[in-house]
Amino acid sequence: MTGSNEYKLNQTPEDGISAVKFSPSTAQFLLVSSWDCTVRLYDVGGNTMRMKYQHTAPVLDCAFYDSTHSWSGDLEAQLKTHDLNTDQGVLGK
Repeated sequence: MTGSNEYKLNQTPEDGISAVKFSPSTAQFLLVSSWDCTVRLYDVGGNTMRMKYQHTAPVLDCAFYDSTHSWSGDLEAQLKTHDLNTDQGVLGK
């Protein structure tokens, strides 16, 4: 952390960031989607990447469904949900 409202994250995406969302239950977790075809979950306080999952195309947006599930959609119209405690599943195209 560099200031009260500024954060420097480790293991950042390799291309442009398309969305940044804080968890609805706590500002400790940050969900980041990117044009590098990834969605990453960060622990802001610990300055660590907790997990990363892949799409086959650039990810246009991401969101928290609740405190343990995320949604993300990519340029090929694929929508994914990810259980942030276990694994992911493809929902539709």
